[in-house]
Amino acid sequence: MPAAPNNYDKVASFYDRLSLLIFGGALRRAQWSLLSVLHPGHRVLIVGGGSGWILEAMSARVPEGLHITYIEISANMTALAMKKQVGKNEVVFINDSIATQQLAPESFDIVLTAFLFDNFPPAAGAALFAQLHHALKPGGYWLFADFKLAEGRGFWQRPLLKAMYFFFGALCQVQARQLNDMDALFRQYRYKLVQQKDYYGRFVNAAICEKV
Repeated sequence: MPAAPNNYDKVASFYDRLSLLIFGGALRRAQWSLLSVLHPGHRVLIVGGGSGWILEAMSARVPEGLHITYIEISANMTALAMKKQVGKNEVVFINDSIATQQLAPESFDIVLTAFLFDNFPPAAGAALFAQLHHALKPGGYWLFADFKLAEGRGFWQRPLLKAMYFFFGALCQVQARQLNDMDALFRQYRYKLVQQKDYYGRFVNAAICEKV
């Protein structure tokens, strides 16, 4: 049976170390910058959370009262995430593809997607965006982090991105070969940009967007 697409099982044991080797702490700093809007009582949806280090970061900021749904297609990544310390927060782990999930409309205060959309070709990315948009409450926050080609930086960003797609395409069956236009999707659904920061020479973008 062929491996499921966008499944990071084969790299789960070393993915975080590889990320730190290539990007230093940039990917983690980008995600930490998004957590200021978290408060006790929030219902949080995390899609593609990987090894789960973000759960400990969230719980360090909000030690109790979060109700987190954690969806991750990789069984190995999910197993790592389940070992994280989450304080008194509630976490429901779902080891499955987000595409198979029936999410109740407007059921989450927070949606967090970190380095998720770079896995999907445009049509699948647009469908995923619509799915998560409908699950987020009006006035809720989408916490978003991903790669972005910055104007004037393509001379080094494009080769790096191409190498990443080659590596993860071979090992993880990543479907995408180019980044989605996430700015266009957030504009299409009329999100309000609350905060935006760039990292790693503007190759990494982190944004808090409010659903209005």
